[in-house]
Formats: sequence, structure tokens, C-alpha cells
Amino acid sequence: PQYLEEAVLFTLNLTVTSRWGLSQSLLVDITKLDAPAPMVSILGPKELLVNRTEQVSLLANGVPSECLTVSTQLEYRWIETTGQLDLSSIPEIVYTTRSLVIPPFVLEPIGSGSDLNTYNFT
Repeated sequence: PQYLEEAVLFTLNLTVTSRWGLSQSLLVDITKLDAPAPMVSILGPKELLVNRTEQVSLLANGVPSECLTVSTQLEYRWIETTGQLDLSSIPEIVYTTRSLVIPPFVLEPIGSGSDLNTYNFT
């Protein structure tokens, strides 16, 4: 829409210096889009440690874009980003609502003890 600023890429040089004078720098790219976008967050802790026998529940909170020229209707779609779990292939999982509920025995361990399998959901 014509009311939004043009898209732009910001490159930040982040430098951390210790009290002993040691420094480390990292370039961070931030892209500001030129399209209206909602603000979405997953509520709760950043990481969950669960047993295979437990149900996992994640809840998202969405706030529509405040741009007057776009629809404020929100739709949700969960994905697992490591590629280990295709949510659309499991009929018991509804992945198009605000909450994602994964039944027991869906998530797989890769070993035992501290050898854990990591799943990422967005």
C-alpha cells in the first residue's frame, strides 16, 4: 500500500567489549518490510522439555496490522521448522488454529539420557 514506507535493510554492527578489553563483533541484518504484517508471538517459555508420553500444547497470540487499508482478519498456521515433523501428515493435529496440541507419542526421542531431539515450532 502507498501509506507504508519503502522496504529497507539495516545492517547493525554489534560489538561487545569485556572489562579486560577483549571484543567480539557481529553484523546483524534487519529488514523492514513494506507490507503490513500482524504481530504474532508464542505464549509461554521459549523452551519446553517434555516426555514422549505427554501432550504438548502451544498457544499463539496475534495482533492484526493497524494499517487502515488491509484486512484485520488473522489466520494461524503452525509449522515445525527442523523438518522432523510434518504437521499436515498427522490427522489428529489441527495446525490452523491459535493453539497447537500435539498428542502423546508423536514427538520422537533420538536417544536416551541427555541425548534429546529438538523440534522448533513457528
